[in-house]
Amino acid sequence: MENKKTELIDSAETLLEQVIDYRDQASAIDAKVKNQSDNYVPLDNLPYGEELIRTKEFPEKLEGVIVALDNENVSKEDIENAQELIEELVEALSDCTDLPSNDDDEF
Repeated sequence: MENKKTELIDSAETLLEQVIDYRDQASAIDAKVKNQSDNYVPLDNLPYGEELIRTKEFPEKLEGVIVALDNENVSKEDIENAQELIEELVEALSDCTDLPSNDDDEF
């Protein structure tokens, strides 16, 4: 059970880094779009507006999973719940619009 716990903590930490990176880049792109307009830009017109809303709570959820798994008194149910949540967040992040490659000057 200890190995599974360590594996899940590693997965959660890796996913947390990916989510933070995604959100940082997506926020920068949306900010650039907003700055190019003199008018209000609705959420639907922002390249990553919906993705930023959808992933807003991911960092907090992942940090909670990491803290919960780091507890000495982790139950089998806690581990199963953590695994389910991590899988759910991985899937949700993979459904988000891809970020442009560094070569793209799309935005």
